[in-house]
Amino acid sequence: MKLIEDGKEKEVKSLNSASALWMRNKKDIKPEQYEEFYNHLGGIGKPWKTIHNTTEGIVSFTNLLFIPEMKPFDLFNPDRKTSVKLYTNRVFITDECEDLLPSYLRFIKGVVDSEDIDLNVSREMMQSNAALNKISKALVNKILSELKKDFEKNREDYEKFFNEFGAAFKEGIYEDFERKKSLIDISLFKSSNDEKLTSLNEYISRMKKDQNDIYYISGESIEQILTSPQIEGFKSRGLEVIYMTDPIDEFWLPSMNEYEGKPFKSITKGAIDLSKFDIQKDKNSKSKKPATKKDIDNLISEMKNHLGDKVKDIKSSQMLTDSPVCLTADEADMDIHLEKLMRQHKRLDKESKKILEINPSHDLIKSLGKIVLNSKDKSIVSDVSHLLLDQARIVEGEMPLDTKGFTEKLSSIITRSLAN
Repeated sequence: MKLIEDGKEKEVKSLNSASALWMRNKKDIKPEQYEEFYNHLGGIGKPWKTIHNTTEGIVSFTNLLFIPEMKPFDLFNPDRKTSVKLYTNRVFITDECEDLLPSYLRFIKGVVDSEDIDLNVSREMMQSNAALNKISKALVNKILSELKKDFEKNREDYEKFFNEFGAAFKEGIYEDFERKKSLIDISLFKSSNDEKLTSLNEYISRMKKDQNDIYYISGESIEQILTSPQIEGFKSRGLEVIYMTDPIDEFWLPSMNEYEGKPFKSITKGAIDLSKFDIQKDKNSKSKKPATKKDIDNLISEMKNHLGDKVKDIKSSQMLTDSPVCLTADEADMDIHLEKLMRQHKRLDKESKKILEINPSHDLIKSLGKIVLNSKDKSIVSDVSHLLLDQARIVEGEMPLDTKGFTEKLSSIITRSLAN
């Protein structure tokens, strides 16, 4: 038998029904036989899930697909291709049919066999092959349907799957416009609520009475996010914040904007009014009295004189409870973490100016305000203002604007402190 591939004839052999496990009734197949076939396809250990079924209709086909237990080391390698083999009547056609499954399901292994695929179809013609397009659509819908069942009925096991493949799976929210709602419905996220993963619907069910937005913060890791000062005010008010730690999150979020009528709101970008939410006071903690508005306004005016165009603005913060300062992006600018990603990948060559927010209840800020009010020597205000800006930058993973100036000002402040 001959197969035309890349304009050349290729000898092919048909597998008998015993070798073609996928053509047998799944009731007659033992788990260890599935596992052996999965290993034959290059899988390691046992598959997390096996999807074996036959679809009949305008286009008929049989599929035997496996979702691994663990992600492969090259899951995010740009050169990684799909791992599904295409057959027609047990005759192998190709294992490089990139249009059979979308890239966000590239971790799936298996075979698809259809008598409706022309044996002589060339690799170049596959992309426009109507039968193949119908098979692809049915396969993806079947996979998502099976995953949704696990999401609803076997949540603990589904979370294991999502911990392994969620970062790739969420690429579909950005790439697959037709199914983006179905994909995000069964996507999971970590949040400030607890250590368990949460869906967006579950997040919405826990939103506070006057909360209209889905609050989130982006970062390179959970550990890095937990050190972010911007999250302090949300935690102190019992406002749940979703942690977006996968790079793809930064790209699907702008393309979606909202979920179930609730807008996504980055807590590191733009103004957020937290005044309508009461701070949940700990019985053992003492609330700090903030500086007066007049003192803060005077301090902000003085700090602007010293920092000049190094910042876009300086304002009193509602978000901070423990830290003296933090940085936020203007509403019209790019999210802080997204901008950092874009600069790292050479998509941006210039850093935008940030807003410096100061904590009116922090002892350092109040002391600095008193110096502005009572001291004629404003040099310390200048030094501390620059140090606070650099401190906020360091927390965001950025270098001080002037490394030499940072060390000189820090040494000066320490010297003054020791002298007193």
